[in-house]
Amino acid sequence: TRTVIGKIWLDLDADGRQDSNEPGVDGVDVWTDDGEVATTDNEGKYSFRNLRPGRHAFRLDDTTLPAIYRLNGSGIDEHLKTLDVDGWTTPRVNFRVTPSAASVAQVHLPITARLKSIPLCQDVLRQFPEGKPIVVAHFRDGSNEPRFVIDPTQNRDRLFGAMAASAACPVEIAGHTDVQTTAAADSSISLARARAVLQHFRRLDLLGPYVIIRGYGATQPVATGTDFLARQLNRRVELRLVRPPSVEHHLAVSNENREPIEGLTAEFTPAIDSAVVLNGEEIIARHQHGPLPLPGMAPGSRLTIRAWSDTQDDSASVVIQTGLANKLQLTVAVSDSSAWAERRTFAQAPSTTLPDPETIAEGASVELLLTPPGTGNHEMTYVLPSGWEHVNGEPESTNGGSHQPRMQRDRNGQSVLHWSFKDQPAETVTVHLRPTRHTSASDLRIAALRTADDRAAEKKRAFVAGPGVEIFDPADGRVFSSDRVYIGVRGEPGARVELFSEDSLLADGTIRADGIHDFIAVQLARGPHTLRLRMLNSWNQERWDSLSVHVSGAPAKFIGSAAPIRLIADGQTLHEFRLRLVDQWDVPVVTPTYVTVEADGAEPAGTDHETTSVGLQVQSDRLGWVSVRLKPGRDVRTGTVT
Repeated sequence: TRTVIGKIWLDLDADGRQDSNEPGVDGVDVWTDDGEVATTDNEGKYSFRNLRPGRHAFRLDDTTLPAIYRLNGSGIDEHLKTLDVDGWTTPRVNFRVTPSAASVAQVHLPITARLKSIPLCQDVLRQFPEGKPIVVAHFRDGSNEPRFVIDPTQNRDRLFGAMAASAACPVEIAGHTDVQTTAAADSSISLARARAVLQHFRRLDLLGPYVIIRGYGATQPVATGTDFLARQLNRRVELRLVRPPSVEHHLAVSNENREPIEGLTAEFTPAIDSAVVLNGEEIIARHQHGPLPLPGMAPGSRLTIRAWSDTQDDSASVVIQTGLANKLQLTVAVSDSSAWAERRTFAQAPSTTLPDPETIAEGASVELLLTPPGTGNHEMTYVLPSGWEHVNGEPESTNGGSHQPRMQRDRNGQSVLHWSFKDQPAETVTVHLRPTRHTSASDLRIAALRTADDRAAEKKRAFVAGPGVEIFDPADGRVFSSDRVYIGVRGEPGARVELFSEDSLLADGTIRADGIHDFIAVQLARGPHTLRLRMLNSWNQERWDSLSVHVSGAPAKFIGSAAPIRLIADGQTLHEFRLRLVDQWDVPVVTPTYVTVEADGAEPAGTDHETTSVGLQVQSDRLGWVSVRLKPGRDVRTGTVT
């Protein structure tokens, strides 16, 4: 009989020689043609004893390699080695593997943008045919007492009401005289007459806040000559519409991540003439003409942009440049009833660390730029971190075209993305991931407090009770992981709102001009809550909304099947089962929790999240599920899992 020894080692620099810093790889199986198997130790070494004399084949089982390593090449010579074991020397059979793990070069986080565009002053513009001024009063010679041509009271709804309701439409009250003594005297008299009309309109509450008064003296006559009729026509006060911007754009950009976002630029079509950027109600930046650079966005913040353009088309659009190859474009119709257009895109995060999946907005994904290890390997792998899954069907852009990865499981049962580039070295790829919780969000709901029919009936009460109020975020029945939560409400602009948990007041505030109020970081105790929202509207009517939520409590027990687990005693075939972790109210614990797994007769497999503790530490997911993987031994017997 003969002995064969060997090693499986990691060639970090792909030079074919094992250097002092290049370790062995443990836990890898090598098979002989006689069906014997040996597993490498923690130095990557293995051995076969008592082999029969003659020629033997030795095969490395690459399914037992860690996901981040690959054999250097795909030929049969890399997987299978043959040699004669006759003679007195101890033959060696070594296998060389190289790194295949991709590195995260950039993390691109989701941002959301909403746009609507409305025409300005349409009601007011219709009152000024062809843009001409309207004469509202004449004056006797030497008098500043107006003699109204248009009765202000009778024309309140037709003309003055439209202007009073259009705060964005500046109106000029222009005073004029006939030829008097000097230009200075004419200007003074005409200005006094304009003020007299303004005061009269103000007493009747007829004009909006944007009013300009000017005295033009005798510089703009409507009649020539110095006869009585001409002078009478020239002593007048007119209303003029100072040409406003044609379109007002409302753009909201949200950073719902726990990382800051910088370097965004918004460019409108048609081009804007001016804009203001608001954080809440505070103006933090002003801009004139051209692309609008947005200030840096803090974690969890939202910027509101109001922009104006003198050019009006049937539609308007904005392109948000993020500094990446991708960009976001929103297009809306310019209309009084314009609806919000909403889309998501990506912006580069300041770090290359994948964020906590809990911080990603519902339905959103992140984008990773992955680079190969630089060893010339034709394959590349990326181990999916806990709590994340690959977004299937999205093209993975690379320097050389498009590659879709294959989903595999490594020897510990972890999900691995695997790219094969055939005869060319691995390339940079872009991959999209989303939190696993997004695929089963309905599992995270407790019973809703109100049905959809109940809510529809409440909205119809607006005809008899005036503007209503609603909690638009969170959804009814939401389960929170954190005890500090965001509550978004929608109601009548300017109205006060109060938020209660059962009968206890949590917070209050005022609805903004856009009909929204944000309750930020509202503290709720662990357990179930009934949130109630109260608003006193302009009809002096109380309007309410309510819903149920649950703040995840401390882990209390497991729920799962008590049936026996049967493993195949081949030393390799993994078996996975799941348990659910619930709190004292029997609601799944959505806060990731470490669970210690120990087994007799099998080996717990997977990532150990806390290597200093006894046993394997696995982490529950955002739905409360704990996945346990077991790697069997080669003995047939009864074992236990604790």
